[in-house]
Amino acid sequence: MKANFEIELFRDIRFENRHIDLHNNFLFEGFNYDLAKAQVTLHWVKDTGDWISSDELAAIAITHFDVTFFKVQPMSETVPLIDSQTLSEVTFYPSDERNEDERFLDQSVPDVDDDIIYSFLGGQIIRIGCSVATLQSITGGA
Repeated sequence: MKANFEIELFRDIRFENRHIDLHNNFLFEGFNYDLAKAQVTLHWVKDTGDWISSDELAAIAITHFDVTFFKVQPMSETVPLIDSQTLSEVTFYPSDERNEDERFLDQSVPDVDDDIIYSFLGGQIIRIGCSVATLQSITGGA
């Protein structure tokens, strides 16, 4: 896999010399899966907390191209919605270990055969195997 971003500290993203705190500053809105195009796009929007800088991006999307593997472990039915919207960890992880969705590697850039795993406080896990992952930003107010 190739990516236009790096992972920092299991929950933050470095993109175009900008630090993006996906755990504290953004809420996960959901994903779109386009089977015909073999693409999965995950969407986050800036949270409304007073700790978030006014120049924070309004929203981001990470699109995964040439998807060859896509797995979603559902969220827990008993957790608050906010936990299902809050990223817990994100990691690049070897695709030959797809039975390991709850382990994480301190690896900022992906190896060619890695998947990407998104884990949320509500128990949901999204694992994607693809050739390219591209982050796009949306600037402006929330």
